[in-house]
Amino acid sequence: MKNISNLLLQKRFILRLGAIITTSLTTLSSPAVILASEVSEKTVFSQKSTTINSDSTFKIAQQPPRDPSLDSNDQNPPIEVIQTTLLDSLDDYIRAVSSIRNSQTELVNLNIPGSSTNPPQIRRTRNQADNVYFTVQVEFEGNNIGFVFRRRDLYLQGYINSRNSTYYYFREATVTSVRQANSQTQLSATENYNSLLGGEFSRADFNLDELRQSFRNLVNNNPSRNSQSINTALVRFAVAISEAVRFNEVGRNVARLFRNPSARINFEETHDTVLSNWSRYSNIALNATNSETSEFYEIRLGVALFINISK
Repeated sequence: MKNISNLLLQKRFILRLGAIITTSLTTLSSPAVILASEVSEKTVFSQKSTTINSDSTFKIAQQPPRDPSLDSNDQNPPIEVIQTTLLDSLDDYIRAVSSIRNSQTELVNLNIPGSSTNPPQIRRTRNQADNVYFTVQVEFEGNNIGFVFRRRDLYLQGYINSRNSTYYYFREATVTSVRQANSQTQLSATENYNSLLGGEFSRADFNLDELRQSFRNLVNNNPSRNSQSINTALVRFAVAISEAVRFNEVGRNVARLFRNPSARINFEETHDTVLSNWSRYSNIALNATNSETSEFYEIRLGVALFINISK
């Protein structure tokens, strides 16, 4: 038990924003149908068991380490901005998650023996340089915040406050400037969840009102004076955007917040039961030796870490 606790603690230190991915068979329902499916208000958002539920589906696979020799092709990449009012309504949120997933990922076939005529497919991010990004521009109450994500793995890199046209980025971010901002400022925290939350994962729990208040905090607060408020807000939006794109289960849990004002996201349970298992389950799914094993993990994973298919 002590070894298991130590392992979970280590995972908290190394898991970064946007490090999760998802996979999907072509027979799955559309993301909008999955996210909008009715659920009981008593439904538990995440299980303490390490068993993945049958509804735990994922949508994105992370790419392998980038070959530096290819970076010259991405020195001046086009700006991609996804504009959304995802905080306004359930429909807006569902459309935003689906739009990000479809525009920022690609489908590849899995080499499962005996399935050459109709091979299962998996979504993965595009293999581009570390400086290539896209922005999810969220409008709410007349204000705009642009969340900047590295395209190759969906890591949240920072945010743009339109009020002062400043891009605030994490200390270890690879996207340190964006063309939508006139200036840039480095934040004191890294993109590591533990760094952002000071080891207190309960800070990132939220309901819909708290998620909306986090948006206001990003608009109004100065990161140098209100660093924890900013850090907590960024973790919450990493869950609501990039983790929801990677895991349908996370997306559904966030969608429930719009239906039930008392519903909450428990970040620690979500982290321990879903997010921290990403690499291991992805490896099994991508290198499965039969379709039954592949389908089991693809349906439950949602986002798969890109690992070269060995077959």
